[in-house]
Amino acid sequence: MQVDIYMPRLDVMFKEGHVPEQRGPIAPIRVHWIKFIEQLYNAHDVLKDDVRVIEVPLWQITTEFVKEHSKDADVYYIPHKMEQTWWLDNRVRYYMQMVIPHIFSIDSKGWCATASSYPMENLSKNTERHHLFDRVDSGETKFDQPSSNDTALSFKPYVFFPCQIPHDETIIYHSDVKVEEALEMTLDWASTTAKKVVIKGHPVNPGSMESIKKVANRYNCVWVDNFNIFDLIKNSEMVVTVNSGVGLESILADKKVVTFGRADYDTVTWKVNPKEYRDSLSNAYNTDWINFERYNKFIHTWYETHYDYTNPESFKKLKNFC
Repeated sequence: MQVDIYMPRLDVMFKEGHVPEQRGPIAPIRVHWIKFIEQLYNAHDVLKDDVRVIEVPLWQITTEFVKEHSKDADVYYIPHKMEQTWWLDNRVRYYMQMVIPHIFSIDSKGWCATASSYPMENLSKNTERHHLFDRVDSGETKFDQPSSNDTALSFKPYVFFPCQIPHDETIIYHSDVKVEEALEMTLDWASTTAKKVVIKGHPVNPGSMESIKKVANRYNCVWVDNFNIFDLIKNSEMVVTVNSGVGLESILADKKVVTFGRADYDTVTWKVNPKEYRDSLSNAYNTDWINFERYNKFIHTWYETHYDYTNPESFKKLKNFC
């Protein structure tokens, strides 16, 4: 087969902007993209496919550009897109970095809640504890975090609400509830049940947190920025989110996870009914509903569906997928 891998130029913004001729430094979080693409290339090379890597800024990877440059391709890989935002024909395979940065999705429809594997209902029968659960103790996470300490213990007991960027595609395309609306409902419920809510701002785009802070300022809650995410997860009684990747990390910490939106992991979460959010959140908080065996089977299924560049074996399923 002729396989074209479209690679975003990683030293420039993913959004449209100036593209300097001279290469600049690449952020550590984006280095994972290089390693993934190298493994993807190698996997197709093993299959005796002809592979081209076409590198341009992400915003220049338009349907018109691909139509012109991949006329003879049998399959082409498009980064950071989904069927709702980018569609040319059924030769497309979308790829996207997951919350665990060395793991990527490849799918013909999109990623997370728009992937063809969503919802993941046919769970693995493997009962061996998955190695990803060890990630919590290692302290590894997608974005740089402050050092771990015991400060979060002073907030206990509390419900943890990790913020998301309001204009993120995960919110726009994978949820009918906005971040501000989810927080408003959570804080309203907490105010009627005497629960403490700890909110952590998103580390990548602090400026986008203003509309969320306006909601938080109307309630008696705790807003933090410089706290380690795993400290906040592990010391919480419950994690409430729209569909943040922190939800998956919280499952790995064996926590109750409550979702307002659609998430690739929501097979094992408590889903809030926005019309009855007070009762829904109370039931999630008061009911002992976690099934740890089901958590483990889900993580096996999730991992088997994705591609881990540190594990070349995970790429062998490309033979059937493509």
